[in-house]
Formats: sequence, C-alpha cells, structure tokens
Amino acid sequence: MTIGVGVVGFGWMGQVHTRSYLRVPHHYSDAPPVTLVAVADDVPGRAAAAAERYGVAGSTLDWHDLLDDPRIQAVSITLPNFLHREVGAAFAAAGKHIWIEKPVGISADDARAVAGPGQVAVGFNYRNAPAVEKAREILREGQIGNVTHARVRLLSDYAAHPDGALSWRFERERGGNGVLGDLGSHGVDLIRYLLGEIDAVFADTAIFVPTRPRPSAATAGHE
Repeated sequence: MTIGVGVVGFGWMGQVHTRSYLRVPHHYSDAPPVTLVAVADDVPGRAAAAAERYGVAGSTLDWHDLLDDPRIQAVSITLPNFLHREVGAAFAAAGKHIWIEKPVGISADDARAVAGPGQVAVGFNYRNAPAVEKAREILREGQIGNVTHARVRLLSDYAAHPDGALSWRFERERGGNGVLGDLGSHGVDLIRYLLGEIDAVFADTAIFVPTRPRPSAATAGHE
C-alpha cells in the first residue's frame, strides 16, 4: 500500500513537511511507501518550483484541486492560521487524513470545525523528542514526587530582527494569538502530555518590536 500525500501551502512549514515525508523511509524502513502527489500554493510559481525541487508529481494554484483527487489519502495543511478552518474543514469533509499546523485556526470553534471521518493530527512535535519521552517516563514512575508547577521557556529568534517583514504571523486577525498561540501552545501541549490538565496559567507578555516594514511580496511566515 502506498500513501498518497498532498501539501497545501508551501511557505516555511510546507517545506519542512515535504522534506519530512521524503525522509520517512530513512527512519521507518517498515512504513508504507509515501508518494508526494501534489502541492498547492496560491503564490504564482511557488508550487511549481516546489514540485520540481522536491520531485512532487503535480502542482496547482488552487487547493480545491486536491480535494477530490483519489490518489491523495493524507494532506498537510501548512497555510497561515486564519485559513486553517476553511481548508481543514473542507479536507475533513472530503474524508482525507489531515496533518495540520498549530494553532488549528484562530479560535477553539475553528479547531472543532476541522473534524471528519479521517484522522486529524496537529503539529505538536516536541512531545516526540527523546528527552521528553524520558521525562514522561520519570514522572509516571514518581521519581521526583508530585509535580505542582511547570515553567516553559521557548527560545526562538526568527522574529528578533526589527527589520523582519510584517507577515501574517504578527497580525491578530490572520495569525491569532501571536507568540502565545504560535509557541506557547507547544508549552501547553508538553505540560498536558507530561503532567495532565492545567488548572491555571500565569504569564507576562510584551511587544518588543512595535513596528515592522510591510513586505513587498509574499512571505513564508518566518521571514
């Protein structure tokens, strides 16, 4: 059995997902073969260039073209956050298995809308790191007693430079909850994975770069 995959959105995360699919046989030799069937991106030339670079069979400007493609069983949705609900719900209704980047939309209602007969997985990949798995084992065995507090620090510099372009990621209407939704959600997932449900959250927030230059062309989200 071969698993046919489509990728919707080919910015930074779309490239990460595509490279990961290509590496599946390197890490899981007994897994079914994965075939990259098509990539969709509405930025002219981006999907075609991606298909040529990564050996994807087809490309299109319109993600709707992938909905009814019988060769595609699973799809990665790596679009800007505000598009996740519309696209995710459509592929869920089409019966596709979905790997969708977090957060799944702008709100909890958006996330609930992305449901269908297929499996839906969200990109909380940090829980699979060997160190995290070891920490889970230690906690489950009670080696450090009853844990009542957890502190999360995620260090990332992709948005540190003040000349970085004002992409959708920095706009609440399109990006959602900013760094809390982008990186803080990883922290929430890790705590739930390691310790269980969260009773209360305390956090300090600040805007370190109040203004950014507007891009002259499409960005990849982390640019």
